[in-house]
Parts: sequence; C-alpha cells; structure tokens
Amino acid sequence: MFLQQPELRQHVIELDFRVDNLRAVISKAAKDGSDKLVGVLCLEGFFLAFASSRYVMKVDIHLR
Repeated sequence: MFLQQPELRQHVIELDFRVDNLRAVISKAAKDGSDKLVGVLCLEGFFLAFASSRYVMKVDIHLR
C-alpha cells in the first residue's frame, strides 16, 4: 500500500543547513535571575539534513 501511494513518500518539508563553525554559549538561569555560564560549544564543519514526509521523519547530522 505504501509503495502504491507516492504522496505518502513525498517530503512535506526538507532542510539542508551547513556552516563552517557553529558556536553556542550554554548557561543556566539561577534563582536570583542571573545566568551562570555552563560551557561554550564550537562545532566545526556542522551539517544538518532534515526531511519529513507524512509518516517518516529523517535527521542526519555530520561534524568534520
């Protein structure tokens, strides 16, 4: 049945995101409202691919 209905395999959304350097600052909110630094993240050669059809969701992540 799945193969007979190509509209079920058609991607509803497709995303391809690539950057040389992806940086993030991770912090945690304290009870007094201030932020406490937890860490700094730097990902080189970051690649994210995402595709979703009606019943299937695929994610692929690569780092250099």
